[in-house]
Amino acid sequence: MARQAHATREALPPQPVPAGGSAFLSPEWIHQVVAAIEEAKAKDPYLRGLVGDLTFKVAYVIEDAPSCVRSLYGNGSKVVVCVSLRNGAVEDFKAGSRTPSHPVDLIVTVPYGIAEKLFRGEIGAASTLLGGEVRVKPVNGFAAWTKMAAKSLVSASQVLKTARTVPTRFSLES
Repeated sequence: MARQAHATREALPPQPVPAGGSAFLSPEWIHQVVAAIEEAKAKDPYLRGLVGDLTFKVAYVIEDAPSCVRSLYGNGSKVVVCVSLRNGAVEDFKAGSRTPSHPVDLIVTVPYGIAEKLFRGEIGAASTLLGGEVRVKPVNGFAAWTKMAAKSLVSASQVLKTARTVPTRFSLES
């Protein structure tokens, strides 16, 4: 049976970290990354200032994930992680294999291999966006995107830096 990762900001229970880390994009890993980012924002005024005024809903669509990752979400063709931010705080997030039925402001599409390289720190967010490996699509006339695009690149780099502190086991690693 497929698992869904879902939590609200108030309900982020501590997740035990297995030896070697949780599997990249697994429900446990997503919970740990969200918790690490929230903790970092509480401690780091720079990060808090970068993301503090961001309010939007985004769907991250990870394409071409290995079968061992897709199987965590019912063997769909992709992994979709939806995050709702309100004033820079994660209000809600869900992960599954379907594009959300509820409205989102942005859809960020990335191949699994690029997502893995981003989280390993092998490539940067700006270069993948400018190179077309990561595609960002504003939805339903999300006009605020043009105003926040540059700040989002800086924010994404800082968030990825924090996410890399979470022990992670990638699909081809034992």
